[in-house]
Amino acid sequence: MAKGKTRKELDKDLMYSKLMPSIPRTEEPEQSEAAYMSPPEPDSGSLSLLRSKLFGDQERPDPMDDRQTVLVNIVEDAVVERLDDAFSKFNCCRCDRCRKDVVALALNRLPPQYQVGTPAQLAQARRELSGREISAALVQAILKVRSSPRH
Repeated sequence: MAKGKTRKELDKDLMYSKLMPSIPRTEEPEQSEAAYMSPPEPDSGSLSLLRSKLFGDQERPDPMDDRQTVLVNIVEDAVVERLDDAFSKFNCCRCDRCRKDVVALALNRLPPQYQVGTPAQLAQARRELSGREISAALVQAILKVRSSPRH
């Protein structure tokens, strides 16, 4: 064995030389501890360059444009539309937290229905959904939140 090296260090050097035979191994100078503490300066244009490569400088479609298609869970939209009607029938808290809890519980009871289309097509699909299932899920969610509100 070489003088001053342990068996593990010698094996590392041997393995490195077998894996990278064309690249001579050179010892790197010791870096100061401050170099490890400070993060490297980001390149100002690197993120925009990455975005342009990924997306080809395309603009995002406007969801209100009737010519553009969008992907939407129409059940979620229908639950939000019918939320105020369901709250009006029950005497319960209408704070933001309780409203979100009711929507979350109702959506967990209903199967999602994702559709692609223009906003006009999606509005028509929402109207065709079964109002009975959505109303039942909302009522069950309101009763559960009313019995134990989380605020």
